[in-house]
Amino acid sequence: MGESGDPRFTKALGKLMREPHGDIRARAFEALGQIRAATALACQGGEWRVAGRFNRSMQSGWRRLQLQVSSQDGKEQIQLLPTQFILTEEAKNVASYTVEESLAPDFLSIAFLFPRPGDPGAAPFNQGVLSALRWKRPSDLWSALQFIPKARQLEASLAGQKIAVAPAEPRVEEDLPLQFTCDPETARAAFLKVAPKLECSDLWGAIRRSAQLRNGPVRGKRHAIIYSQHESGSAPGYAETASAAKTSPTVVNAISLEPNAMLANLCHLTKGTFQTIDAEGEAAAAVEQMCLNLMARYTIRYQPADPEAASLAIRVQSEDGWGEVTLPIPPQAG
Repeated sequence: MGESGDPRFTKALGKLMREPHGDIRARAFEALGQIRAATALACQGGEWRVAGRFNRSMQSGWRRLQLQVSSQDGKEQIQLLPTQFILTEEAKNVASYTVEESLAPDFLSIAFLFPRPGDPGAAPFNQGVLSALRWKRPSDLWSALQFIPKARQLEASLAGQKIAVAPAEPRVEEDLPLQFTCDPETARAAFLKVAPKLECSDLWGAIRRSAQLRNGPVRGKRHAIIYSQHESGSAPGYAETASAAKTSPTVVNAISLEPNAMLANLCHLTKGTFQTIDAEGEAAAAVEQMCLNLMARYTIRYQPADPEAASLAIRVQSEDGWGEVTLPIPPQAG
């Protein structure tokens, strides 16, 4: 037990310290000393940044979350063994869990496409992106691209007859370069401002603009995360858009309030994901989860130690350092 340096054995060793046999107490005392030494060594190595988020588990009776462990400045992604994760629910150690590791690209370039908002700070999608900024690594490039949502068709009367009046389609130069930044504060400011209408195209024009090879950054795997509200129906220039996305290449991911066959097909074509939500308020959690899916290194599944627990405490430690975080457990996580 002591050689593992695992503090989860502390309680068991404490019980052994009360054994009547002196040799058992001595070995337990020695093991406790080894665990304390391992913990002290980890603390000398420095504190890591640990961040995580629960998501819906597809396996009944298990909870699932994704976790990112990095240096405090976010530049170094920490590699850990499954035994170096310590999970606790309401002071009860989680005994049964799995840790899956996936290597995220060293650089990511993400263009966020969303409807031009009236109040950017109150828009759920924007709130979700701002919350996801805590996941952003210094090497990642982000860009905000607003578009004019599809307007509903108007009706007018002429000589007693109703006629449909199609709203004017926004026109913008689609070869204008996107503005990417690695600075979190610059990115935050971009999601808290309203872009001039003259700089905004419709949804499909914005997708083409984000996918143009000449408009992309010079580094990082390219992704587009799109929020669509009521854009189902025709997709002007779809073939050109799909060709640009495949050539760049850009992985297209979308969150939509309504089914959208053309947008879903583009996501499938570029090996992205398409997700529908029931209400606009769900957009915040959906976009944060999409960002985490791109950047998190560890996926943890575990059987609850306490089914009624409200939070999960996670500690990671090795001889190189340590870190910890406490996450609220949402009702749908179980």
